[in-house]
Amino acid sequence: DRPHKWPTILYLFGLVGFICYIIESAMSDWSILYVSETLHASPFISAISYALFSCICICGLILSDQLISTYHIDPIVLLVLGTILGSFGLIFLVIAPSIDPWLGSNGGSNSNIPLIIGFIGIGLIGAGVSLIEPIIFSMGGKVQMQVGTNNSNNNNNVNTSTVIPSNGQTDVLDRTDTQYNNDNHTDAIAFLSTFTYMGYLIGPALLGGIAQLFGEIKWAFCMCIGLLVSSLGFIYWIYCINNTNTNTNNSVNNIDIDIHSMHSESSLLSINGLNGLSPNGGVGLGLGSGLNGFRSLSHHSLLFINDEEDDGDTHSTFI
Repeated sequence: DRPHKWPTILYLFGLVGFICYIIESAMSDWSILYVSETLHASPFISAISYALFSCICICGLILSDQLISTYHIDPIVLLVLGTILGSFGLIFLVIAPSIDPWLGSNGGSNSNIPLIIGFIGIGLIGAGVSLIEPIIFSMGGKVQMQVGTNNSNNNNNVNTSTVIPSNGQTDVLDRTDTQYNNDNHTDAIAFLSTFTYMGYLIGPALLGGIAQLFGEIKWAFCMCIGLLVSSLGFIYWIYCINNTNTNTNNSVNNIDIDIHSMHSESSLLSINGLNGLSPNGGVGLGLGSGLNGFRSLSHHSLLFINDEEDDGDTHSTFI
C-alpha cells in the first residue's frame, strides 16, 4: 500500500531538484552552442567548456557528502550555498558577452576575457548543481514516510500520520492501522527520482523555446537564474518544516520525561505515605472476610494487601 498523499516537504525537495535538473539540462544541451556562437570560441574550446562542467560536477558529487559527514555542515547551508554558486555562475555566463564593451578599448578586439568569465560561470554552475543534487536525495530519502497496512482482524483501529508544515496546517495521511515502515524510504527516493528527472526532460525544449522566442540563448539562461533564485524560497520552506517537526518532537519528548518523573515521584510519595501511616507498612481497608487492601491514588496504582491467616499473623504485600 502507498500513502494517499506524500508529505509537503517531499514535494519541496522535488521542486528544488526539478529546477536543478533544468539547469543541468541547459548546460548539457545549450552551453556548447552558447560558448561557440555567443562567446565566439572554437569548436575545441566549446567542447572543453562542457568537459569542465562535467568534471566539476563529478568532484562536487563526491565531496558534498564528505562536507556533511566530516565537517558536520548543515545540509540546508549547503543547499543555499549551491543555489548561490549556481546563480552567480549563470550571471557570469549571461554577462560574459558584454564584458568587452564594458572594458572599451582595454579589452581589445581579440580579448579572451569574455571567454574566461564564461568558463568561470560554467565552473560555478557545476559546483552549485553538484552540491544540491545529492543533498536533495539524501535528505528526501530520510523523510519519515508512513505506510498503511489493512488489518482485517482489527478494522476499527484507525490511526493517522501527520506532517506539520510551517503554515500550521496539517497534511494527514488517513490509513487503516497505520504503522511506520523504514522500507518506505525507497519509495521517497523513487518519487524524487521521477519528479526531478522530469526537469531534465522538459528543460531543453523549454529553454529552446525561450531562445527562439527572444532570439538569443542568453535569455534562456536568464530564466534559469530566476528559477534558481526562486528555489531559495523552497529551501527556506524546507528549513521551516524541519525546525517545526524537530521542535514538536523535542516538546513531546520533554512532556514524556516530565510525566515519567511525575509518576516516579508520585509512586515514592505513595510508598512513603503508606509506610508512615501503618505499622504494617500501609492502611488496611476492609474488602471482605480475612482480607484488607488498599490501592494508592497514583498513576502506578500500588495494591497493598493485609492477609490475616488462621494463626492470627498478618502478612503485608505490595503488588
